[in-house]
Amino acid sequence: MNNQLSFVNKEVLNPIAFTVLGASVKTDSSSAIGWFGSGLKYAIAVMLRHNVKFTFKTHGKEYKFSTAVEDFRGEEMEIITCNGEKLGFTTEFGKQWKLEHVFRELHCNTRDEGGTTEIGGAVDSSEQTVIAIDDHRMNEEYYKRNENFLFDSTPIFTTEIGEIHPLPSATSKRVYYKGVKTQDHNRTMLYAYNVTQKIELTEDRTIKTLYNWEDNVSRIVVALTDKKLIKQIITSDENGFEALLDYSDYIIRPHITDEFLEVATTLWKKNKITAKSLCNYLEVKHPKQIEDTTKPLTEAEIVQVEGAYKLLEGSGFYPREYEIKKFEAEKIAQLGQAKDGIMYIAQKVFNMGPRELAICILEEYMHLKTGHSDMTRPFQNYLFEQIGLLMENNKDLKEKLNYQLA
Repeated sequence: MNNQLSFVNKEVLNPIAFTVLGASVKTDSSSAIGWFGSGLKYAIAVMLRHNVKFTFKTHGKEYKFSTAVEDFRGEEMEIITCNGEKLGFTTEFGKQWKLEHVFRELHCNTRDEGGTTEIGGAVDSSEQTVIAIDDHRMNEEYYKRNENFLFDSTPIFTTEIGEIHPLPSATSKRVYYKGVKTQDHNRTMLYAYNVTQKIELTEDRTIKTLYNWEDNVSRIVVALTDKKLIKQIITSDENGFEALLDYSDYIIRPHITDEFLEVATTLWKKNKITAKSLCNYLEVKHPKQIEDTTKPLTEAEIVQVEGAYKLLEGSGFYPREYEIKKFEAEKIAQLGQAKDGIMYIAQKVFNMGPRELAICILEEYMHLKTGHSDMTRPFQNYLFEQIGLLMENNKDLKEKLNYQLA
């Protein structure tokens, strides 16, 4: 049985493609994965390094590759040869590549040329280019190609930035760019995310800066309109990939949809979202209202408030007409707030002593009594008016005391 792996296309293979470094006519928009002009040389070097049997045949001409050992500064090196002629690189070229990367390169090149990748059967090379490989390890890469390539997968969601696909296997950490796995992530994913927008690659076809790929995935996710899918992604395992995504405003604007925002806001209020960045985004967009942070007064705090009331009443102020509620202040400097006929007093004020509590109650009482806000001229005038009245009352009291003592 013929188990030969063949990469077949109609184009003529020019020897420059595997003899001259940097020779490429591809652009970043036409290539499935790279455009450096080194991929085919990498593939040849790696296959020879792993003792893979292969030949290149193109329109009636055959190219066979081998190695010639030479001494270089006391060390042996294997120079690659083609039909007995030495080429300008060794088997150490593409040091970080594995056979997986070789298959990726040859499969992508074949697709770019409109060709096919297949196992078995006689392939006529008289009017075609055929890269024939006889090695079970490369056949294994072919059989698991649907895990490393999304070419035959139907996306469940698509934007101009990329796609979301079902996982090609039970669990996945694969990072996809233009339908091709470039590397593995360190976190498991719910779905396969394929970024199609341009990203800079290294010469060995991995993504140069992974967070750029992750940011594009964030933009894909926030463009979703399927509410069920949105919920699944933003409430997924906090140790998974999706919880890592960055939802900073500068990244996701203007991609975020009304549907995504609606679902996210509802789940955020229920503390169901696992992505901390998304929680931060929503907190800025929907700041908590003071009413949402109130807590009942303890028995000890009720006693403190009663003491503050008596202190204030002794000075001619009667704040009992307004309800007091305790709240958790998000801002360090915030001690109180007057709103809708209620005096909100921060939790920390109760630990600052009776004088500070009485002053805080007095300020919020005055805001409610006058309707004036902080740092306004009308409120300032009112405060000085009250100070004047206290001074006058104090003068009258002193005069009465002096008269009684005379």
